Parts: sequence; C-alpha cells; structure tokens
Amino acid sequence: MVETAFLQALRDSGCVLAVDDNDAPAVFACEPVLFRRDLSIKIRSDAQYPNNLTTFFESMNDTLLDLDTFRRFLLPATLSEEARRSTRSTSFDSVAKTLLQVDILQKDLIGYLLERLPEFYDELENDQSSTCTARLILHQLRWSEYIVDPQALSGKLIEIIHITPPVIQHEIITSLPDIINDTEHKAMVVYLKELMNENSELTVPILDALSNLTSHSESLEDVRDTVLDRLEQAEQDDLAVILKFLLQTVSPNTIDLVIYGIREKLDFRSLKRPQNARQRTANAAQGLILESIKHGLQFHKYVCDSWFKSIAALETKDAHKAIDVLVLVILYSMTSTKKKAEVLFRKKITGGLITARLLQDVILHHADGLTGYWNAILSLAESLLRSAQQTNVIAPCSNALYINAFKSSDAYHRQEIVGSLVTHIGSGSISFFLFTMNSYHNIHIEISP
Repeated sequence: MVETAFLQALRDSGCVLAVDDNDAPAVFACEPVLFRRDLSIKIRSDAQYPNNLTTFFESMNDTLLDLDTFRRFLLPATLSEEARRSTRSTSFDSVAKTLLQVDILQKDLIGYLLERLPEFYDELENDQSSTCTARLILHQLRWSEYIVDPQALSGKLIEIIHITPPVIQHEIITSLPDIINDTEHKAMVVYLKELMNENSELTVPILDALSNLTSHSESLEDVRDTVLDRLEQAEQDDLAVILKFLLQTVSPNTIDLVIYGIREKLDFRSLKRPQNARQRTANAAQGLILESIKHGLQFHKYVCDSWFKSIAALETKDAHKAIDVLVLVILYSMTSTKKKAEVLFRKKITGGLITARLLQDVILHHADGLTGYWNAILSLAESLLRSAQQTNVIAPCSNALYINAFKSSDAYHRQEIVGSLVTHIGSGSISFFLFTMNSYHNIHIEISP
C-alpha cells in the first residue's frame, strides 16, 4: 500500500502505523509527548495552515477505511527498542488517543470517531468484550486530560445518540460521565431527563449515567419519583442500577420517602432462589442488587441512619420483610455499623418481630445474593448463640442462621460453620453447650445420608 499523507505525517513526527501487518501495533520512535509537539509544530508551520488540516483529515479518513488499520489506530501503541532505553514507561495510549491531545486536531477527530460508531453496532451486539471496536472508539474519549470545546463535545454526543441504534445509544450514555467535562454535567442531566421521558427503553443506562454525573440532588427529584413509580414493574436485571440511582442521588430531605418507597415497591419475595442452572446464572442480579444497596449505605451516612430508623420503627411481625433482614445483614457486615445492627437484630428477635422462619426464608430464597455475606452471617449466628444463654427466644434464630447458612453456602463456609460450633461446644457453660449441641445436631441431620 502506498503511504498516504496521513501516514507520512505520523512517520515524520515519530510514529509508524503499519497497514500491511495485521498483528503489529503502532510504534512510537519517541515519547508520545514529543511526537505530539513535533506534529503540532509541523502542521502549524505549514504555509497552507489551517487549510492543511482538511488534507490531513481527508487522508486519515482514506487510510482508516481499512478496518484492521482502524483497529490498530485505536489499540495501545508501543515504543521502539531505541526509544525504550530512555524511558521507564511500559504502556502507552493508542495513536487515536495521542492525537486527541493535540488541540488543533481534537475537535475534528472527536467528530470522526463518533460518526464511525454506527458502523459497528452488529459487532457490539455479538461481542461484549472491551476490545470490540465500538467500545475502543468510546475508550479514546474517556478521561481526557483537556477538552478544547466541552460544549461542542456534548453537542456531538447528543447528535450521535439520536442517530444510532439502541445498543450504541446504551454504550454512549453509560460512558458520558467519563467523557464530558464537569462544566457540562448540568446541561447533560437536563438532556438525559428529557430523553428518558421520550424513550423509556433507555431508562436503565440513563439512570446509570445520572448516578455518576455531578448535579444538585433537587434537580433529580422528579426522576426519582418516576423511577419509584416504575419500581414494581422493573426487570430484575435492571434493579441494581435503579437502586444505585435512588440511593446515591437522594438528599437528606427525601431519603425517608425514598426508603419507604423501596420497601413498599421492591418485592424481594419475587426474587427467590432459582431452581435450574440457567435461572441461577441470571440470578447473579441478586448479588448486584445487594451490592447497590451496600454502596448506597456507604455513599451517604444519612442513608444508613434513615434505614436504621425505618426498620426500628416497625412494630409488628408482619411488617418485617425480607428486605429488612437483608439490609440488616449488610449493615452488620460494615465495620462502622456492625454493633448498631447487632443491637437492632437482637432487639427485634427478643421482641418476636424477626422470627426464625423469616431468617430461614431470607437465607434459603436469597442465598445467591448473600454469597459475599456468609462470614457476616456466621459472625451474627455466633453472637446470637452466646446471647441464647440469657433468653430462649434467641436460640431458634441462632439455629436458623447456622442451619440455613449451612444448607445454602459452599464447602469452605460449611467447614467454617461446623468449626464454629465445635469450638463453642467446649465453652464450659452447660446451657451454652446444650444450645450448641442442638445446632450441631440439626446440621448433622442435614449432612447425614
């Protein structure tokens, strides 16, 4: 292939983008910062500047029509052997990302990259890896050190969102927080709210983006109201993103209403443990749902305080739901709230409000979501077992935690559970010994043929 003006301009400034060797990465003969400086000087010092930019981009477009060359343009580059001797760097940006740091090229190059996105929607639908071409294109635009025209970038992104298929729209929208300048967040929030009203199919990626855009919480109150209204009809796979949005964008003034809405409209009984392998794979969503709740609890202290308050205020056995137990387990797993959660657990159990049956149902039906919480559940069971010496009311709940955690957990945690009980058998207290033996006996029944 004859070397194009674009390839020659790169070579003259210290970068070789091979067009014949499909496996060869682009190679910088000097540090990328020196390459950028030399290329900028050459373009600006040309007598045809700024008209020579048109020639540069026309040649670039012709060169990158070849898909293999285009992918090498997007993939990480490397340094030549000679240049490597004078640097400690081991990884380098792609040629595309390097050129985006040249201010006179950035705006047009952004437009070129975004306009090529629709070409690759078929590939994106069939390839979920980070190296599919559409994701490589968007990766070039993420975490830029400097954006020459932030408003123009936002405008171009909005333009492309409107003309691309849904799968591309989804990728662009979820990438927005990493692409646009902070000064554009407010305007983008307004646009995304309008887009969500126009196209409900994009609700989940939009909520994901809104959760990560800097904005005043008050500007999202109408969105939160809409999302809470739709919570009962939401797909299980979408719940994690929805809960993340609700709990991370909430304000101290609205948190109580949001938690009330979540407790009323998120029916954990419908998220029971699946029976076949295909459903079980899909049920990884349960773990993501609990992680979203945990992140919300960690994100704002007032979320923790409000959830404690809402659970503490429940006065009847029937008022306590699976979500309340799950949230208490999450709070117990967090160092900062462990003691407070334990006290509330014990108070609810001694008051007959949280029962052994409820604990059993929660663990058996939501074991897939609790995979990361077996240590916390074992610790809670041990604590309740020690308390069982003072009151018989606690013993059934301790047994329920031990037995059902044993039924539902993996081999490693089963060994931990048995080891814990064996340790307590030698505690020296007669009553403690009897409670422990009861739990141990029940577990022995579970593992006997």
